[in-house]
Amino acid sequence: MSRFHSLVCALVVCLAAGTTARPLSAGETAGGDSPLRKVSVVFHWKAQAQWAGFYMAKEKGIYARHGLDVELNARRGRSDPLDQLMDERVEFATHFLSAGVGLRGAKQPVVLIGQMFNRSNLMVVSRRSDGVEKITDLSGKAVCYWDGYYRFVFKSFFHDQGVTNLRERPMGLTVSQFTSKQVSACSAMEYNEYNLILTSPEVDRDDLVRFMLREMGMDFPEDAIYTSETMAANEPELCRAFVRATLEGWEYARANPEETLAVVMREVADDPDELVTEDHQKWMLGVCLDSVFPPEGSDRETGVLSRKDFKVMHDFLRENGQLRHEFGYEDFVKLDAVEK
Repeated sequence: MSRFHSLVCALVVCLAAGTTARPLSAGETAGGDSPLRKVSVVFHWKAQAQWAGFYMAKEKGIYARHGLDVELNARRGRSDPLDQLMDERVEFATHFLSAGVGLRGAKQPVVLIGQMFNRSNLMVVSRRSDGVEKITDLSGKAVCYWDGYYRFVFKSFFHDQGVTNLRERPMGLTVSQFTSKQVSACSAMEYNEYNLILTSPEVDRDDLVRFMLREMGMDFPEDAIYTSETMAANEPELCRAFVRATLEGWEYARANPEETLAVVMREVADDPDELVTEDHQKWMLGVCLDSVFPPEGSDRETGVLSRKDFKVMHDFLRENGQLRHEFGYEDFVKLDAVEK
């Protein structure tokens, strides 16, 4: 057994036994004979429980034991993580699967090395008091949803479901249009906006009706880890180490939710743009864990993008005019993210 695999096995045994190993500090060596490799990753949103696996991989010294000193960066302003990756400002970036496929379709050398969220969390939330029991009841009603990638996803969803004559309105970063009854329905992420609606004092949760896209024919995987084609080709073991350590971080988060929540709240407190409650982050953590780890009997594998899911996403973007050039699975999915 190689020394690298021995370290991994030792960590797994340590976690299983419930012991807490001392985290290694930045610059400290994993085995005493080589310095940690400094790398950075930028997330595609603000600090929150969506990144719990990354936080815990750093907090518990898992990255260090894989030979890495990792800088974690939340998204700031309008700077897109994949643009930063292509400009070589970071070694790794996260984003939706759709964003990576779309960028590769523009002939940019981005590759996927880890599929973190293996399901869709997109949904439409409405109210029974507005006469909505089934999705077609939204026909003719005012609905707000996000722009950009989400726009053609929801337009396609409503079209496929037979919803007509929608009075479409742009949705910002809050759910206020829905909670103040300016619209009959809005877009939401199950791990974020949906819980904000559920806990709003303006909302009767028994009045809510939700339509999950993953249950209605549009189950697109979401968060993935990307790097450049050059990085994947020249430093494959470094890329593998980063993905494996991150997945171990998610495993630790699943086994230790209370400790993880405390770390998440510390990260959120350090973000000047974020104001959220511990209850909300606890909700988010639970939904995100369900997104990372497929249920028993699923044909999806943790950390891996299946050929089927790739083809569905690729073809959906092409049919909606969002893909300039077609490409194959092997061109885009690299290293351990490849379906065996």
